Amino acid sequence: MSELPRMSNIAHGSSNTMRLGAAIDPNMNIARRVQSGTRFGEPSQPVQAAMLAAQFQVPKATLPSPQVPVIIGEPKVQGQVKRRVIKVYVVDTNDNVPLDRAILYQGEEKVTDLTDQELFYELNMAELLKKHNEFRVTLIDKSIKERTVNLEPARIRDLSMTIVTVCEF
Repeated sequence: MSELPRMSNIAHGSSNTMRLGAAIDPNMNIARRVQSGTRFGEPSQPVQAAMLAAQFQVPKATLPSPQVPVIIGEPKVQGQVKRRVIKVYVVDTNDNVPLDRAILYQGEEKVTDLTDQELFYELNMAELLKKHNEFRVTLIDKSIKERTVNLEPARIRDLSMTIVTVCEF
């Protein structure tokens, strides 16, 4: 059995163990059982709550955390080159561009040790923009209601480059 939390006489009046015990398993009605009166010789309400909480408590080390990856080995130092598996997307975010033509570039998954900036310079953005702008200037700008106006050619700053990191090591 795990060790019960230590409580001093001062802590009995302001203990939050009853709330903790009730939060562990709402189907057990711990709060109702703890709130019922105690007989002579039985533990006080805060002690009962602590005992019940200890029965259902799971050690924190056994709980998996989906947000924090488990890293085996030396942790990476900031600025150190990381190896990773990535996928790169370059997208025109203008609402007037149809979804099926909004993705200018969709790379394959690849293993790399390049930074995001270095990956940007690996792409031939001039060729991507030229090909995309041939189609883009034929589209009508729907935000202008008074007259029919075609979209202007996109510039690099109008595009969004997203790098999806599948894993890093």
